[in-house]
Amino acid sequence: VDAAIGTEALLWNLMKIEHRRIVGRERRVEWSTQLRAREAMLPEDIRAALGRIVIASETGEDLNPYLSRELASDKAFKRNDLMLNELGVHHFHLGGGTNAKGLVTGRMELLFAYVTDDAVHFVEVFDHEAFGDERAFRIAQENWPHLFDGRRMGIAPSRSPQSITPEQRKALRRKRANVPVVATDGTLFLPPGGGILMSGMSPTILFGSDQILDK
Repeated sequence: VDAAIGTEALLWNLMKIEHRRIVGRERRVEWSTQLRAREAMLPEDIRAALGRIVIASETGEDLNPYLSRELASDKAFKRNDLMLNELGVHHFHLGGGTNAKGLVTGRMELLFAYVTDDAVHFVEVFDHEAFGDERAFRIAQENWPHLFDGRRMGIAPSRSPQSITPEQRKALRRKRANVPVVATDGTLFLPPGGGILMSGMSPTILFGSDQILDK
């Protein structure tokens, strides 16, 4: 950490890390109907990896080794997880071992999930090309609509549930544009992760740090 930065920036760095990590506690696991329906068709090693995450979640084991490699370096606060900031989605690695830093090894497939204080919601297994895709949100909203009620927009539904391509959404993220996401039925929602500031940071970090500094 740059020793010359001020208190506010230092606090942002800390809160960026906390925002990306998952606080250790026992959580139940809920599967989307889509993932549960095709669980038996997944490769055996992926099913085994999902089983390990289930056990870790339900017993309160540390889930952070399954998350981004950046959490083991200063990239944890120097870079932003734009998918998490925008869509609120965590991605879990599904490798069969761990590396020298104790992080779960990676492979092409990832588990996309929404994590709350009391549950880990298994959305679907996608690959690395799905970071700009809204499918994870749509599946989660279909299965757990209560998670997103507060983000529902009170305007006319979209004509098309796929009005923005994954490539376009990635480009918009890079430009720090906040764009509604669309449910399967066309209902529009504000970015469920809270959105992205021009710095790439999550607004929840700015609001939280302002509250602390005000106190």
